[in-house]
Amino acid sequence: MRKTLRVLFVITFSLLLLGGVGCSRSGKTRTRVSGLVTVDGRPAKVGRVTFTPVGGGRAYSDSISGGRYAVRSRYSMPPGEYTVRVECSGDGTGRGGFDRQMTDKVAITGFGRDTYDFYLK
Repeated sequence: MRKTLRVLFVITFSLLLLGGVGCSRSGKTRTRVSGLVTVDGRPAKVGRVTFTPVGGGRAYSDSISGGRYAVRSRYSMPPGEYTVRVECSGDGTGRGGFDRQMTDKVAITGFGRDTYDFYLK
């Protein structure tokens, strides 16, 4: 009897464990987004890139360092339309705030990795 209960427990636990493998929060494919940000043709030294879903929801962002950003979150980004806000400092220090800004729209595909570069003047 104990052996039967033990086997049933192992089978149930295994099924529960396998059922959760590969699941993400929304059940959709998610992707990591990265890219380059330049100001007047040079890599932006400091700044921030923020992706906000067009229909509302959780925003995803990363700081710009050496002209590059990579939005890394625990669950990455679900596919869909996003409004992107790029803010950076023209003087490269960020002490005077982010005086260079732009807004754009992008479509995240959900195929693992997307790259979006932004060029500010």
